[in-house]
Amino acid sequence: MIVEMNIKPIYLDLIRKKIKKHEYRLNKTKYRSLKVGDEIKLISNYDSNDFELTKIKKIEVFSTWKEALINYWKDDFKGAFNDFETLITEVETFYKKDDVKNLGIIVFTIE
Repeated sequence: MIVEMNIKPIYLDLIRKKIKKHEYRLNKTKYRSLKVGDEIKLISNYDSNDFELTKIKKIEVFSTWKEALINYWKDDFKGAFNDFETLITEVETFYKKDDVKNLGIIVFTIE
């Protein structure tokens, strides 16, 4: 199975450089059916011809952004964020707090 996800170019670039090895999403129903071995096509928000095809190696679900990011943020966002609080402020703009509270965050380890 291949699922398409939009992504900011800065994060797509980190994936291409093999820096960012996790993809973080709201744990919506469409992502819950994904399994290890499935593929994710990450498509730039700004250019649909700019994409990267990745494979899921591991899937984890967390209740909050802090829980989802705490173990991986230093490696995944190297050079993009200098501190954890700045990253949290950024990612909290992606989804409504109530949605995160009700659904959680799914983290895909990708290769």
